[in-house]
Amino acid sequence: MFQSVFEPAGEAKLRTGERKTLDRRRPRLEEMRQLVVMRHAEANFVAGQPDLFRALTITGQRAAAAAARQLDQSATTADRVLASTAVRVQQTLACIREHWQKESEVENDPDLYLATLDELGEKLKAQPESFRRIMIIGHNPGLSEFVTFLTGSQVHLQPAEMVHMQAEVAHWDDSFTNGLWDLKSTWTPPAAGTINVCR
Repeated sequence: MFQSVFEPAGEAKLRTGERKTLDRRRPRLEEMRQLVVMRHAEANFVAGQPDLFRALTITGQRAAAAAARQLDQSATTADRVLASTAVRVQQTLACIREHWQKESEVENDPDLYLATLDELGEKLKAQPESFRRIMIIGHNPGLSEFVTFLTGSQVHLQPAEMVHMQAEVAHWDDSFTNGLWDLKSTWTPPAAGTINVCR
């Protein structure tokens, strides 16, 4: 289940020489940042067609609609959604906005098309401090490498798969750090044919 609420922080790791007592300090709300990362839904491959213009398949449309409903049902919110300008990402985003009953600022960024790990990191660090919750919709391999770097756990995002991360960090400029983020949950779309397509 894709979670949107803050969960209790795990027990702090002990440093050498510390007493074996539990640190039950909860993260301060003003220090918490949330990040939702989603790979675009399944897209067609047409020989000779530029990669930038690949469109979603019917399966991809269903998966994107299902992802939006999951976001809505779990009460997940985002202050800003960053999206690649590739057609398959824009169509994924359109499905999300059709079914996700939350208002978010949207930034369509051509630099996110096939963005690398470091390029995604620079985008994350540049987010305004007023935003606490960011969603990114983009492409592999960069997105999977990005999540793997942030969480320290090996992740390979499938089409339309989402992950929800959370970190105790005061500033976005400090957020691009290996292993800083907790991988709170993942969501994978249901089998094809179990949900309607987007309009």
